[in-house]
Amino acid sequence: MEEMPEPLIDDFDDYEEDQTSNLDDEERKIKNFMKDLPSAVSFQRPDSEDHLWLSWSEPTFPPCSVWTTNQRIITGNIKSALLHFHHNYYEKVLIQFWAPITTETGCVQLVTSDQPFGLTYDVDERLLKYRKQCLQYKFNVDGEQIEHIGIPGRVFHQKWHEWIPHVQYYSTKDYPLRDIALACDILSCSSFPVFQTSFQDCVGVLEFAATSDYDLCCMCHCFLKDELKVCSTPNLYLYSSN
Repeated sequence: MEEMPEPLIDDFDDYEEDQTSNLDDEERKIKNFMKDLPSAVSFQRPDSEDHLWLSWSEPTFPPCSVWTTNQRIITGNIKSALLHFHHNYYEKVLIQFWAPITTETGCVQLVTSDQPFGLTYDVDERLLKYRKQCLQYKFNVDGEQIEHIGIPGRVFHQKWHEWIPHVQYYSTKDYPLRDIALACDILSCSSFPVFQTSFQDCVGVLEFAATSDYDLCCMCHCFLKDELKVCSTPNLYLYSSN
């Protein structure tokens, strides 16, 4: 009777060590990104290659802004959705949430500062650079004028998703972050409005950005389906025309 080969324990151990070493390298990129941020940021390692690196911080908005309990709940739900998101795409992608805040003068601005974001398993420092630049932006979204409010602002205002397959073909008027995106090698992006209760109540925007011309719609729709299952508030959901 033919003997069965011994299990390759050493090979498996080497694989585990390689995986741990790889995660350590990716973690160093995250920590370097966090060094210059104005507020403390936490992060969580992915459980596997088909999960995201997750990063978040507690809101540190000054007294001149209003951060409601409902907004905290929404942000928590987005964090939960990013944490549990399971995908089978191997492009390098950033997913970040843009949330509306109200200043003491009553102006509504869309910001991604202090909001959760996720990165695919192999951390791309160009995406971290883009994330850092986005932290400085605030788009006014409470007026009727929709020019110069950026893609997240336009999606929030019009309550309709927008996909950019080729960033370089957009003007800075339509996409104020275009030059920054190109400097960070962002080639494509897609943004979806997030709703609560009804399609009339947009509570934020999820932006997907990639360093390739990958069709982000596939990943967006995958996240869309998972997000419906994950959010602890059943009436928080995304919308796509497809």
